[in-house]
Amino acid sequence: MKRVAGLLLAVFVIALCCRGVLAAVPGVEFRPETPDVISKDASFILIVDPKTTEKPIRITWSVYDTGNEGIGSFPIIDGKGVCYFSNEDGNATCGPSPFTKAGPTELYVYVITPSDVDNETVEMNISSITLDTEDVKRVGNTVYMNFYLPPYDSFTYKIYHDDFTFFTQGTLERDDAHAMYAGNKTLNPGVYYFAFFAEESGNYGTNLIRIEIPSGDYLTLETGKGSYWLGEKAEIKGTTNVENVSGRIYFPNGTKARDFEANTKTDQTFSHEFTIPSFWPEGKYNVTTSEPLVRSITFSVANLIEITPSRVSEIINESDDFENTVTLKNTGTDQTNLSLVVTGDLDENDVSLESEGLDAGESTTLTISLSNVQANLAGKIKVETDLGIELEIPVNVYVEEPVSECPECPPCPTDGVALEITPKAWSQNCLAGELITQTIVLKNNGDSSLGSFTYQVSDVYSDNSLSDLRATGDLEIPLSGISIGAGGTRSVDMEIKPYNTGSYKGVVTVKSGGGEAYMLVSLDCFEDMTSDMSLLRGELDNLGLTSDSTIYNDINYLLDNAQDAYDVGNYPEAKSNLDKARAKIVTAQDFGVAPAGGVDLTIPIVVIIIIIVVGGLLYYFRFYKREAGEFESAGEEDFDEEF
Repeated sequence: MKRVAGLLLAVFVIALCCRGVLAAVPGVEFRPETPDVISKDASFILIVDPKTTEKPIRITWSVYDTGNEGIGSFPIIDGKGVCYFSNEDGNATCGPSPFTKAGPTELYVYVITPSDVDNETVEMNISSITLDTEDVKRVGNTVYMNFYLPPYDSFTYKIYHDDFTFFTQGTLERDDAHAMYAGNKTLNPGVYYFAFFAEESGNYGTNLIRIEIPSGDYLTLETGKGSYWLGEKAEIKGTTNVENVSGRIYFPNGTKARDFEANTKTDQTFSHEFTIPSFWPEGKYNVTTSEPLVRSITFSVANLIEITPSRVSEIINESDDFENTVTLKNTGTDQTNLSLVVTGDLDENDVSLESEGLDAGESTTLTISLSNVQANLAGKIKVETDLGIELEIPVNVYVEEPVSECPECPPCPTDGVALEITPKAWSQNCLAGELITQTIVLKNNGDSSLGSFTYQVSDVYSDNSLSDLRATGDLEIPLSGISIGAGGTRSVDMEIKPYNTGSYKGVVTVKSGGGEAYMLVSLDCFEDMTSDMSLLRGELDNLGLTSDSTIYNDINYLLDNAQDAYDVGNYPEAKSNLDKARAKIVTAQDFGVAPAGGVDLTIPIVVIIIIIVVGGLLYYFRFYKREAGEFESAGEEDFDEEF
């Protein structure tokens, strides 16, 4: 019995060991080819061949070292993990290089399959020789390679196809007169990766850049910097062979920030500069061109001077004094100096700054002081820094006449000029980024014609600024050229495209001929829920529930209600039902309604079978054979007695 049990256990142990021994080691390749020539902060491509019989669930990489740290997943292309790392290229699939320090380090690669995890460790020695590819440019089908560097023993390049296979190679010649290496290569349309190698006394430095040679019209797109401050001047630039380039900048939530257009110069370059408004949110922005080709690039925006509150808006009694303080904080790492410019109804004497110089992390106070306010005041305080950053603080002070009781409404005038607007108040639910329209009726109650119409937008405290929409051209009332005769009316469409979720509240004032009329505007904007509803439908199907189950019907009912409410513009009701459906799905998943999936039960099953077999054998040898022996002995005794 002991021999049989021991044999079974030995087979089991060998099977487990062979599982690890026979596991394939992932193949790791670099572009440039060997890890010994990767420079710190340089672009490179990492390719992993899983070499597994099972399809990988995930392939990951990690670097753990002081100064060199990072972790991430590979995009899987044709069964291989392919990562393009770059600190400069927005097309990099795995972000910036994790190697920011020269010297020895290790790269760990993990291949996860449904039943196992294979790994490989790559010993690396990161080079301190850096090669800046800023002056590697494409014009038409020709790539010009210029490097302003000191002399090296050799300076070569290799070109790879878009599938990372080798295409060709060459040497860049030294131009001592201009202290540079130079060369050029004309290529057919396609995507190429250029790898550059500088060698000095057996030590190499490298960098890599992705170049696209377009067929027909071509367009390259980049930004002046990868990150900007709010209030800083930004640049969108590139090369093209057409007369002009147009596109759109999107907020971090995906809604429109602004459109842009740039004319192409004779050297086939274009540039569009703009100042990032101080009221834009922080985060990553997307720039997408629509003409001549669709191209995209991103840049990030952060806030250097944190302003609290970001706008000032209050209602006071007539003849009251007004005072308000605003805090300015330097969130950067360097010292900066501030100055103020006051516009509108405000005067420089109305505003004071506690301290003009701000160290990193330091705050100061801006004070607004007004005496004996008799009428509405509107203006802006521009905060300028010595770093070229300009931020604006809108200020609105509304005067309300103190009365003991509600006065009688005055009769409509029959002579003179009087302008009336309908509706006097407008509220609506909306979607961020979606254009909404409200028809406004203007009526001339006077006895003379009205013309030269203008309008103003002022804010009432809310999540977002209505006047900011006016400033960006996302709130428009077409009043140009309108004339209304005595007693006549005219309808115009006010168009608003809110770009953020939350509330927008304010007052729209239409003026003409000394008369003015007011309309209160209140918007409550929500995110587009189409993708969320589709996603939750998919998650409901993945729960594996039957269509007649109570849980399925409850969730399906909520999703149907959300869709119906969304279709008729009842966005608050749609969001409420969507949130309830999401909560029920999460609850169902937490309680294990969804099938586990991806669990390898081979080893547990084998263990159970072995336990059953060993248990059966033990029972047989210890009990059945002992009883059989006793029976045989008793039978022999009976036989002897009979004979």
